[in-house]
Amino acid sequence: MKDKRFVQLLGQAVIILSVVFVGLEIRQNNRIARGAAYQAIGVATAELWIALSQNENTTHQWSTPPASLEAADWVRLYAEWTASIRLLEALLLQVEEDLLPKDAADRLGYSQMRRLGADPVFVCLWPVIRPGTSAAVRAFVERDGPINSTGCEAYPLPGESGAATS
Repeated sequence: MKDKRFVQLLGQAVIILSVVFVGLEIRQNNRIARGAAYQAIGVATAELWIALSQNENTTHQWSTPPASLEAADWVRLYAEWTASIRLLEALLLQVEEDLLPKDAADRLGYSQMRRLGADPVFVCLWPVIRPGTSAAVRAFVERDGPINSTGCEAYPLPGESGAATS
């Protein structure tokens, strides 16, 4: 009788240890997945910013007032901002899915995107880019309030109408 009880207790202990082991394995796999996601977004962000900073046209356009930009400049800047926004969107989705911590955007350098309302080119491009973004991106970029694009109608922006509209 005592042997049977001992075997049952031993069996229960083995089951409990197995469950704990599986839990630890799942936790470790989640940490590995989070690390891989973080690394992928970090590398993609770094590669984008390095490519943009090494492009003479881009660095010139970033320092040029909107009125001095040509149509080709607007298209190029639209593509560059769209790429940056897509990376932000992927990052925020991973935060939303709890794959990355809540402060991942700030830790990867996306906090400057909260101040885009001060960039005159982005102010004009945002109404064209905004409709194709997620609610999380819109909330992130517009955290301090809607971006006022008054005065941007004169610029040759990509989009159906050819100009930014509110």
